Amino acid sequence: MEFYRQMEHLRRNYNIVPIEDIVEFAAGKRRLPEKAVAITFDDGYGDNYSRVYPYLKSHGLPATIFICTGYVGRQLLLGGYYLNMLNWNQIVEMSRNNATVGAHTETHSDLCKEAHERARENIKISKEEIERRTGKPVKYFSYPFYRFDHETIELVRLLGFEGAFGGSSGVVRQGDLTLALNRIQVDRSVSFLMFRARMTRAGLRYIEARRRLRASRRFRFMSAVYAKCEAIVRIHGGT
Repeated sequence: MEFYRQMEHLRRNYNIVPIEDIVEFAAGKRRLPEKAVAITFDDGYGDNYSRVYPYLKSHGLPATIFICTGYVGRQLLLGGYYLNMLNWNQIVEMSRNNATVGAHTETHSDLCKEAHERARENIKISKEEIERRTGKPVKYFSYPFYRFDHETIELVRLLGFEGAFGGSSGVVRQGDLTLALNRIQVDRSVSFLMFRARMTRAGLRYIEARRRLRASRRFRFMSAVYAKCEAIVRIHGGT
């Protein structure tokens, strides 16, 4: 299975760190080892428990799972197949064994299209439900569909999150806004060879160059400066 090959590659060749370390690095509060990587999963699919969790637990590896609380314990029809989502017992167990649980809203709707108060409640309900169930503070957030704007960033800040992650494919650099951090998306279409290529220094520079080029087209500005890069990898899962 590609997932296990990808994880073995990361485990043997990179320093897998908790997401907290990456956020603190971006904020200038922490140094990281060379080739530091944090691993994240979005939505809360059942195979996060049946396949991912046993591997991470057996190797003592940290990871973060962003939960859409409205999906918990349900079956979702995606791509013509019914997929089981995590239940609360599974989420709580993982939270006690080296997995950080982050919020991903209640309804998985596009926050940029919601009214201000509805967007706020969507985020708040997710955060508070996870905290109530796990007994732990929820410090990190993932924007549904990777979409956010200045207003949603401010909502996330006011609700007390320390880090949040969007859709720009790229690495995390010191000085990045901690409530709009990049990730490298790896879905089921990415072969192991593509995965390895993306994680090389040249691959990371290519990803960073493309991100900067998109930004330059949007804002008519491009910086040619490439700082030392650290990565957050989002493995599998939906949007």
